[in-house]
Amino acid sequence: MPRPKKYSAPPPQGCVWIDEAADRLGLSKLTLYKWKQEDYGPKPFKVGRKLTYVETDIDDFLQACRNPNADRHPRKLRAAA
Repeated sequence: MPRPKKYSAPPPQGCVWIDEAADRLGLSKLTLYKWKQEDYGPKPFKVGRKLTYVETDIDDFLQACRNPNADRHPRKLRAAA
């Protein structure tokens, strides 16, 4: 018999859990975990044991990816580091 899902508290205001962040970015949770290790992409923070992303950080990252010539493009930021 499958275990029932535990009640999940909502994320802090203006934030999303890693599941929703992955959906918004069109990525898997595994990719976001790897990006966290590589210090790439939107920066997560922990709330308890859960990774949380600020919604505006996700939007800013997506906007930077849409404009590959910008100085703040994620690939240029990674190369400069």
